[in-house]
Amino acid sequence: MKFSRHFAWAGLALISALAFSLVLGHPASAQGLRQPQATGTPRTACGKDVKCVQSAGDALIVKRVASLQAFITRINAHQRLTADQKTALVGDAQTNITNLQNWQHKLDGETTIDAARSDVRGIFTQFRIYAVVLPRDEGEAYLDALATVQGKFASNEDKINQAIQAAAAKGINVTQEQGQFSDLQAKVTDANTQIGNARALIPSLTPANYPGTTATLVQYRAGMKAARVDLTAAGQDLKNIIAELKAAGVTGGTPTVVATP
Repeated sequence: MKFSRHFAWAGLALISALAFSLVLGHPASAQGLRQPQATGTPRTACGKDVKCVQSAGDALIVKRVASLQAFITRINAHQRLTADQKTALVGDAQTNITNLQNWQHKLDGETTIDAARSDVRGIFTQFRIYAVVLPRDEGEAYLDALATVQGKFASNEDKINQAIQAAAAKGINVTQEQGQFSDLQAKVTDANTQIGNARALIPSLTPANYPGTTATLVQYRAGMKAARVDLTAAGQDLKNIIAELKAAGVTGGTPTVVATP
């Protein structure tokens, strides 16, 4: 097999575009992560009516199951997550759905008002779907998307540098582009650190750790926001490098190895 080289701006431009469209427009972006909802036992006018309490609890479970199913639909349709990432996220959501449905079966089988009310409280205290589970899992999906963009930048840094050096070899002043490239590298490195720090918080985001998870979620979101800002800046650096080199008369982009028979 032999290899030929050609110049193509499109691949790098796509990475820059991803930094804006995927990172900023992701449905689970750092600004849009689900906020914890109030918890506790909902007040009803059920009195000692067991069936009434069961009906109220069933409605709470159905709502949570629907939210988890909607999450699964979004993850399965996501074009920037790997099969393994989707499997992990969908698996966690499905486990919570199964556990909630089992809890509903338990609730519907109760014969005393105290047991029924205890089961309704458990919908909040045992599961924390809105306060912990969905914020955590939506954030994890977003981290996966950020990591995809970060990885594309990191794997193409040599090619970006080659384009700049090729321009310099033609006598073009690339001082500005070299500065932008250095900034890009720093931003990509920091994004990787921020993503790793946020991922490290995931194991502590469990229903059992509530309400301590509220403060952890603040850190979690902060890490995602910092990574998003880094990658957006890197995207702007790359966009500027491409535009400036084109304006200077560089007709190609970075050398890309293409296999030919």
